[in-house]
Order: sequence, then C-alpha cells, then structure tokens
Amino acid sequence: ANVTIGSSGVGPSLVDGKNATKVGYVERYDKIGGLQIILNPLASQTPTSQLSSGLIAGLSQSYGAIRGVIDDVNSLASELSVQLNAQHSLGVTMDGSKGADIFSTISVDAIRSPATSSDIDVDIVLLDPKNALGGKLDLAFSGETGLWELSGPELSSPVTGKNLIKTEGFEIRITGEPRNGDNFKIVPGSEAAAQIKFLLARPHDFAAASPDLVTASNSNLSDAELDILRIEPKVYPKNDSVDILANSLTPVEAKDFIRDGLIATVPAGTEKINLASFAKQASARFQFSELALQNATQLTFSRIGSGNDGPHTFNIS
Repeated sequence: ANVTIGSSGVGPSLVDGKNATKVGYVERYDKIGGLQIILNPLASQTPTSQLSSGLIAGLSQSYGAIRGVIDDVNSLASELSVQLNAQHSLGVTMDGSKGADIFSTISVDAIRSPATSSDIDVDIVLLDPKNALGGKLDLAFSGETGLWELSGPELSSPVTGKNLIKTEGFEIRITGEPRNGDNFKIVPGSEAAAQIKFLLARPHDFAAASPDLVTASNSNLSDAELDILRIEPKVYPKNDSVDILANSLTPVEAKDFIRDGLIATVPAGTEKINLASFAKQASARFQFSELALQNATQLTFSRIGSGNDGPHTFNIS
C-alpha cells in the first residue's frame, strides 16, 4: 500500500509498502493554524503544507484559534475591570469615602533564566496594584554578598534582600538555596483574565450610595422630579500665562505679547470685566544722562487729559 499526503497523489509518502513515516509537529504561530506538521520529527523534520483538510488539519487550525480566544478573553477582562472600577468610583461607601477599585488585572511574573537552579522558587505578592511594575526588572543573586539584588530603570536605586525584597507596589519572596549568578526577569504579566483579582475586603467598601441626595420639599405642589448629572471639571491647558494685566484701559499700561491659548483667568463670581485690544500700543520716550541712570531706581510720571492720568510708576533698577 502507498499512502501520501494531500489530494494530488504525489505528495510526501506516509506509508510505502512496509515502511511508515512518522508525523510530528512544531509550534509556529507565524503559520496559518499555529502548528507546523513535519515528517520524521526525530530526524529530518521535513515540513509539509499539504494538509489542508481532514482531522489533523482541523486540529491544527483549532490550536491556532486558541491564541485569538485568549486575547479576546484578556481584552474582555481588562474592559470589564476598567468600566466597573469607573462606575464604582462615582459612589460612596458606608464610611462616606469615595468608591475604590473593585477589580485589578495587573500582575507581575518572574521568568527564570536557563542557568538558574531549579531549586529556587520566586513568589511575587502584589501590595498595591496601581503602583506595581511598569517595566522590566532584573533579580540576581550575588555569592559575594549573599544577597539578592533587584535593579532596573523603574527603580531609583537597587533593592537588596536575603529572602524577601520589598518595593513599591509588590514584594518578592524567595525560597531555596541560591548559587552565584542565579537570576530572574521580573516583568509585567500579560494574561489579564488569569490575573484578575477582587480587591474589596469588607462589605462596607461597596460604594452603593450616591454622593448626591435629592429630597423633594413637603411644600411642593407639583410632581416635578430633579435629576443630577455629574460632569467632569474642565481642565485648562498649562500654557504660560500673563501674571498681571493692568487694571486700566490706558494703552500705555497695556501688555504687549503674541501668544496662543491661555493668557489669564477670570475668577469665578466676577460680575463685570472690560477687555481692550489696541492696534498699536502708545509709547513715551525719556532721556537721561549716564550719571542720572546710575542712581535711578524708579520712573514716575503723570499724564493730562487721559482716562488714567496716573501717576504711573515703573521700576528701572
């Protein structure tokens, strides 16, 4: 008997008389299906792409779909956590505090280097998910000092410890007998669904109450209802601003500048404000001798017949 792969009849041979070819696979997510079928897995490892139908092709495609399902579940877990936390923060707890986060999908993983002893176990405990790791860190054991050292750009300075290392947001617990050069990579976890955690510790921490309470007056004659909708306060851009605008409409005291965006703010409750824009700012010239300028600290002058005669005083020191 002669059995070949594919529908052409001239594909790679699986059975040729009494000789059989073993079939194996390797993981290849860059290939359609996720699995690369190979012939003679213990020898030549010859790849074949002629398995386009049948049970093996179906298994390969199903395996490749797993990664997509995992990504969808992780995305759902992250979105669920963000939306519920945002909604919970709008309420008030029994203690009158603002609602805290209900869920966290933040995690930290320890990746063992190939040369690290298998007797070493590292357990990472999250203390504050909001301040947990944002980048990669290195955890290495020094035989000279007998201490583990945690270092990386996320830390202002290395953190050392024998069996316990505490840093902002999490702590690392180490067990086993280490050897000089043992090391781990401490990285943010990528599986949000697997790491989702419920953060509230007491029933009192549920923010089920509204921060606003509306009660109808007993003297109301109608059935009118009042709904309150909270809005986010407007954030003004942090542009450079003119510190002082003169309280005068006189051109000589006008500020001369060219700038886009925020230049000044009007305090809440201001009843009236007058703003004037001049095509050309008025100017005045004064002449002083060099000797007079050496001792002068202020310039004061008055105008006649203007909206603001002064006196106007300027610091020239």
